[in-house]
This record gives sequence, C-alpha cells and structure tokens, in this order.
Amino acid sequence: MEKKRRSLLKVTSVFINIAVVGFIMMFIGSLLTAIFNPEDANVGRVWFYVTALSVILLILFILYMLKLIVRTVSENNPFVERNIHRFRLIGYATFMIGLLDAIANFPGHSGMDFFAVPSGSIKAATLLYIVVGFLALLMAEIFAAAREIKLENDMTV
Repeated sequence: MEKKRRSLLKVTSVFINIAVVGFIMMFIGSLLTAIFNPEDANVGRVWFYVTALSVILLILFILYMLKLIVRTVSENNPFVERNIHRFRLIGYATFMIGLLDAIANFPGHSGMDFFAVPSGSIKAATLLYIVVGFLALLMAEIFAAAREIKLENDMTV
C-alpha cells in the first residue's frame, strides 16, 4: 500500500508542476496579448483580460496550496493546522473563480443556464465552482476533525 501511495503522490506532484508551468505560460501569453494588441483597447476586452488574468492567478494559488498539502502528506504529517488553513483558502479561491466566471460570462445565454434573465444568465458551470469550493471547505473540516483525533491519540499514548 505504501508503494501505491508514494506513486500517487509522485504523479500528483508531477501533474501539479506541469499545470503550474502551463498556467504561467497562459498568464504570460494573456498579459502580452493584452499589452501589445491595440485592437483590444476597449472596455469589454480590458475587463476580459483582467478577469482572465485574475482567474489564472487564483488557479496558480490553488495549485501552490495543493503542492504544499502534497508535501505534508508525503512527509506523513497531513493533519496539521496549515493544511486545514490551505483547504479553506482553496475553497475561498474556488468561490472567487466561480464569481468571476459568473460575472464575466453573464451576458448571453447557453444551452445550460442555471439562472436566466433576458439580459444574460448564470451558467450551470458556475455550480461546479460552488460544489468544488464546498468540497474544499469540507476537506478542511475533515482534516480539522482528524487533527483533533490525532492530538487526543498522541496524548493517550
């Protein structure tokens, strides 16, 4: 079992590293496009780039928090206060991405509208951000409970 866990942690770490590089490249590409494309100087395009860059930064933040969590798991010390805090931050960052997505994509309609008015709609994909955000907050609570149990067991032995 230990070998499977180590393999999973290595694969997860490699995936996070690849994702970080990809999102940094996306950030640099979006930033350069926003700066050097004079046709995109209208307010709508500026808002698009600000939103896109903000989402990319939030995703990079989430990936960094995950990398730190994976590190503590690989050190056999996952139930620490820092990881509880990190899961909460991941949840809040995911909610922020959902909010930015809902605002940026509000104009217009898609085939999968969650809430619609004539001027626009909140897409069903926004629900995914809400679910993942709550999942991260739930993981924080699970880790907090596990930490309490671990501390009680450490005192008993």
